[in-house]
Amino acid sequence: MIVWAVDGFASGKLQFSRSLLQLPLILLAIYAFIQTIPFGTYAEATGVAGIPRTISVEPFATQVTAMHMLFLAAFFGIVLASIDSAKRLQRIVAVLTIFGFIYAFFAILQSVLSPDKIYGIYKPQTATPFGSFVNRHNFAAIIELLIALPLGMLFSGALRPDKRLIYVVAAALMGTALLLSESRGGLVALVAEILLIVILTTRLRGTKQLVLKAGLSILLLLAAVGGAIFVGGDTSLTRFATGGVG
Repeated sequence: MIVWAVDGFASGKLQFSRSLLQLPLILLAIYAFIQTIPFGTYAEATGVAGIPRTISVEPFATQVTAMHMLFLAAFFGIVLASIDSAKRLQRIVAVLTIFGFIYAFFAILQSVLSPDKIYGIYKPQTATPFGSFVNRHNFAAIIELLIALPLGMLFSGALRPDKRLIYVVAAALMGTALLLSESRGGLVALVAEILLIVILTTRLRGTKQLVLKAGLSILLLLAAVGGAIFVGGDTSLTRFATGGVG
């Protein structure tokens, strides 16, 4: 926000976006703040008086969440205003794809060298870590966001031929890391994500385009599975066939 304000002061024009996509985050923040408004107080209990009566059972946690939503809305608004051209959009996609590739490689390396420790140092007591996250499902969630970028670029045909292989490798490595995290929810989300991207980028271009993209999707999944087996994660793949959820 400070960089955005300085840029506006230097250029003499403060950029902002009127996109309605910002409304859900803003309304969610307002909704959370409303739940923390005290409507009177509770009667004295166990010697404690003046406890505010709020809609939220945990007002402090709700206030923290409201602040998170508020700053996410501000960040999202600044991003919408700043990424105002196809060139900038391609640059940010390239940066995030590179980050996803490096992060996935780090997570795979850590899963081989020290699977029960984060950075080879910290060992969580109540969760299964992966990457830099205490919980493997959180890692799967961020990979779901990152892998959508190279997949979207590939399926939409927005890449030059000489760059396609780079994005394929990045997507395959991120898929491999996701499989090694052993998150069943992450796997289901990945399949659903690929299907949605195929549908959104195919539209009415004919059966040929649909078949080609379906084939590419299968190849990417096979590459991810092959990568997981190559680094010794074949035992983790069997977890998807066992019972349970998550």
